Amino acid sequence: MTLKQFERLISNHKEFNLGISELYDLGFDLYEGKFKLTIFCETIFCTAIDAVYGKDGVEWVDWYIYETNYGTDDQLTAHDADGNKICYDVESLYNYLEKKYKN
Repeated sequence: MTLKQFERLISNHKEFNLGISELYDLGFDLYEGKFKLTIFCETIFCTAIDAVYGKDGVEWVDWYIYETNYGTDDQLTAHDADGNKICYDVESLYNYLEKKYKN
């Protein structure tokens, strides 16, 4: 996977989640119930990440998305063994995954 493809994958995931959140605010719950469409997007997304970076790669991407809100919240940070900040934006996340988890 190239950096451009990875950036597009993360960007599409973010746009999808924003759209789903806006629909939820209007009263359409696509997270649970009869029309839970988000599970399909999440499954496809995680399968794509897993195919290239494995389960540990999926966990890092999940951390980046949900714990740092796509890198916009810097209250939680990750560091390598040398104390260098890692996975703080899409490019650094990609570089870390390529270095540590690429299949």
